[in-house]
Amino acid sequence: MNSQHCFDYARTRSLSTPSAPPADNRNYTIEPQAPFGGRRGSLTSQPQPPLYPDIGQRNGPSAPRRESFVQQTHAQNFSLQPPNLASTYGPQHQSGQNFGHSSVPLQPPPAPFLRNPTLHGGYGPVQPGSFMSSRNSMALLSNGLATTPSSVVELRFRCKGLKKSDFLSQSDPFIVVYMQEAQTKGWKEVGQTETINNTANPVFVKTFQVDFFFEEVQRLRVEVFDRDSPSEKLSDHDFLGCVEITMGQLMASKGQSAVLQVLQNDKKRGHVHYLSGHVIIDAEEVKSCADIVHVRFSATKLDNKDGWFGASDPFLNIYRLRDAQSDPLAETSWILVWRSEVIMNNCNPKWRHATIGVQTLCNGELSRLLKIECMDWERSGMHQFIGSCTVKTIELVTGELRSINLINRERQLRKGKRYKNSGVLVVEQIELQKQHTFAEFLRGGCEVSLIVGIDYTASNGNPSDPLSLHYLGGNYQGQMNDYQAAIAATGAILEPYDSDKHFPVYGFGGLVNGVADHCFPLTFDPSQPEVDGLGGILKAYSDSFQFVHLHGPTKFAPLVHQASAISRAFSAPAEQGGHGNLKYFVLLIITDGAIMDMQETIDELVQASTLPLSIVIVAVGNADFTAMSALDADGKVLIDSRRQRAARDIVQFVPFNQFRSNPARLAKETLAEIPTQLLQYFNMKGIHPRAPLQRQGTSYLVRSSISNGMADALDVEV
Repeated sequence: MNSQHCFDYARTRSLSTPSAPPADNRNYTIEPQAPFGGRRGSLTSQPQPPLYPDIGQRNGPSAPRRESFVQQTHAQNFSLQPPNLASTYGPQHQSGQNFGHSSVPLQPPPAPFLRNPTLHGGYGPVQPGSFMSSRNSMALLSNGLATTPSSVVELRFRCKGLKKSDFLSQSDPFIVVYMQEAQTKGWKEVGQTETINNTANPVFVKTFQVDFFFEEVQRLRVEVFDRDSPSEKLSDHDFLGCVEITMGQLMASKGQSAVLQVLQNDKKRGHVHYLSGHVIIDAEEVKSCADIVHVRFSATKLDNKDGWFGASDPFLNIYRLRDAQSDPLAETSWILVWRSEVIMNNCNPKWRHATIGVQTLCNGELSRLLKIECMDWERSGMHQFIGSCTVKTIELVTGELRSINLINRERQLRKGKRYKNSGVLVVEQIELQKQHTFAEFLRGGCEVSLIVGIDYTASNGNPSDPLSLHYLGGNYQGQMNDYQAAIAATGAILEPYDSDKHFPVYGFGGLVNGVADHCFPLTFDPSQPEVDGLGGILKAYSDSFQFVHLHGPTKFAPLVHQASAISRAFSAPAEQGGHGNLKYFVLLIITDGAIMDMQETIDELVQASTLPLSIVIVAVGNADFTAMSALDADGKVLIDSRRQRAARDIVQFVPFNQFRSNPARLAKETLAEIPTQLLQYFNMKGIHPRAPLQRQGTSYLVRSSISNGMADALDVEV
């Protein structure tokens, strides 16, 4: 169900009834939780560049500098189909399931792990390696062409009976999920969950969305760890074991739910420890719906579970029924989709405002039943059930129900007619808000324009040296250096989204007329920094070494400041709401070294977070980019020197060496977050897409390469 038809809730998709868990049904009962033109301007002399986020330290192994891309002669060769990007409503809005009331200690995890790329096999933990991805890569055929996924699948994880590795308490488990890449057979990290403290039966709230290809063998691997410290290294935590399954096996299993025996290799590879427990993986096809629900709950007169000298410490869980065919009385039919914070020592709590995606809440089907459960938090993890209620999603989101009795069936049976309720749940605020898609903005004429910044610091090496990152000698053999390859891969994707195709191009860290300059136009005309098209960018770069000497240091702040000035003219809602097209900018910074003005850059990024601007940093060469990756604040908030917080994440950091031999993968990694960041900006400003442009000429079909799956094909005027 797409977002335009999210309110067509009468249509319900039937799925198979979930399979019963193995062996002891009591123990396995789930308590519901969860080609090149000339430049504009001229040269002046001779004629003739991750509460539980995922974050990746993209700092992988390096390749020799002189290795280069084979030059692509057509921009189309760089086009690709990226995976869908799930809407992010916060870690508490992820879905999952839970074994019993007692299995979900609500403890925030330490910082997420930083990973690097690796190849892996066997039954031990994957060694530290590459970037992290919230979605599986688009599969490639042997000729390099992307295949189309059969569907997008959401995966939820829970465990039962995990091995106890702590002497005085249960384990504090978390899991890391990997997908095997079709070409390399290496394991790529999909992501990792939050940590659930002190339990052998964790139910993880965080979910992962992956592309499912019916025609391919996609192997999934889940590794289970016991967290022993806040360390970011997996080697510092106890490896409890792992499981593997193919996506085909999972999707074909009864109820699309698989129970897998955990394997461990502390004695010999692949040795099965029958006391290591099970991992249960639940899959459900995602139905696209971008709408969100804003809600705030409170409760009154909750049962006191803490005796005479205290009061309950309540929190809420929301579950959705797996599908219309599921039995609401069976605990295995319910899927945890959201969890509130804990309000300590209060039987009349008011929880914070929450934003939940409709896809997360009910998978886009407003007829789905929801169960809202109130629990009393216990430090031991043995949380006590207070009461629950069942409602239809449509009844909740329309505000039809404002107060609902919370019922505890055991107490009701015990007290009989004297029982009224175990408290009242109050819906203080509720709003269903439509969210526009990237495709809708494109259809309304929104443009995405590229700004390029190129590193001219001395660490790149003398351009006449074949080992230099700026070496142009390979161009005569049809080869590009790393700067040219990064520009070409990114520019080829973005060029069609700008109507005039006039792109500002700047350099930084170079000597121009004997003066160090950290933001100079490659046209060498400050009043006219733009060039024509992708070809103009590449020509301006190759010609620039007649006028620029490499120098240093590496500073980003002046360049970010300039990009902010360009985008600021389009930042005000009144300006964006005028008769001109909506416009969003992408600053591509290509650099070979760690920056020397980190705090100044963070200050500029925080200011830029309120502007129609995204920043992509592509790191070339073999330097240590660990510190620079901190600018990519996936899941964290950048804070400037005045303690002002960034309004949104606008930075994507990509290590070039990981994608040197695959320009399509480079372009995908570089631009994958742009649609989401664009939507975040326009939503933040309250800007809506314009009416679709009317055809006035010949139309042709353009495949949207950065549309995150929301615009597979767009009609574009010529």
